[in-house]
Amino acid sequence: MTVMPSRAPARARGWQRLTWWFAAAWLPFLAFPLTHVFQADHHREWRYLAGVTILGFAALYLWGFRTYNLWLPISTDHWPRIWVLVGLAVLSAVSVQVLGNHAMGLLPFVVAWASFAMSSVWRWTVGVSCLLALALAGRGDEFDDTLWLLVIALALMLTGYLTSHLLARTRQMGEVERAHLVIAERDRMARDVHDVVGHSLTVVGLKVQLAERLVERDPARARRELTEASDAIKEALAGIRLSVEGVHSSTFPTVVHGAVSSLRDAGLVVDLVGDPASVTSKVSIPLRWVVQELTTNVLRHSHARRVVVEVDDEHFAIEDDGVGTRGVGEGRGLQGVRERLSAAGAELNVTTPDHGGTRMEVTW
Repeated sequence: MTVMPSRAPARARGWQRLTWWFAAAWLPFLAFPLTHVFQADHHREWRYLAGVTILGFAALYLWGFRTYNLWLPISTDHWPRIWVLVGLAVLSAVSVQVLGNHAMGLLPFVVAWASFAMSSVWRWTVGVSCLLALALAGRGDEFDDTLWLLVIALALMLTGYLTSHLLARTRQMGEVERAHLVIAERDRMARDVHDVVGHSLTVVGLKVQLAERLVERDPARARRELTEASDAIKEALAGIRLSVEGVHSSTFPTVVHGAVSSLRDAGLVVDLVGDPASVTSKVSIPLRWVVQELTTNVLRHSHARRVVVEVDDEHFAIEDDGVGTRGVGEGRGLQGVRERLSAAGAELNVTTPDHGGTRMEVTW
């Protein structure tokens, strides 16, 4: 997934606004060098130049934090950030030339930009350079005046380092989360295709076998079975397309009645107990696939003669009088059913009744 520099995720935009206010909160400290503009022993033109320079510095500083999303990777807009840094450095140098050490109060702002907006190399290079400049400016009697600037600059460097480390970890976690979502989506598609294809191929196979037996004795019935097999193939192809899109248009009652018809077409006696339309819970959506998978299991493995399908607003069950499941492990199909139901807050129980056979019951 590619992150475009022009548009950040909603969370990043929220943090960007917070960063902008954080940057603006420090601007009142520019009042100190501004006050010295009116006290400097220079011609009026030089004082005007210093005042305009400091105001331009503040505008560029705010514009940088407001324009570039510092919560996106630096590689997205590396050079524009460097030009902002160069502009701040030039304006600081002009102010120092006019006001002397009184303009050193601009350097912590330069450190702040490098610490929060630049890469690690730039952060430490600019930070150390500004610290050295402040230390040299504070030699002798003026050390007390620049000590607090040294402390602020150092604190900003450390804060920028910790923030960048936190952002890097956050981006890594986001990439892992996106990878997990991709894997989950692939698993969902695999289960959906398995359910659709497995059920449909079973139905098609049974109908083709039935048509082979009836082709000479009852040609009309054989043609009807082949037509239904062809329809089942078309439905399977449509189901695969819908699985890829994550949508299924069949309603739960339609799926249940279709499953009952498939069982009866296979020669089983089927009793439907309850009304499928009574299921209005959100589990009705995953239940569509579950019904197909459980029906496929009965057709493939049960060797049953009679099946009872139960459905109401609290459970769905298929019980057959076949060979049962003792000593037989669960295949991928039932494992997929459990995963799908678990995600919907439902549960599958497979048991062997006292009279034999298998009972597969879904409760929610």
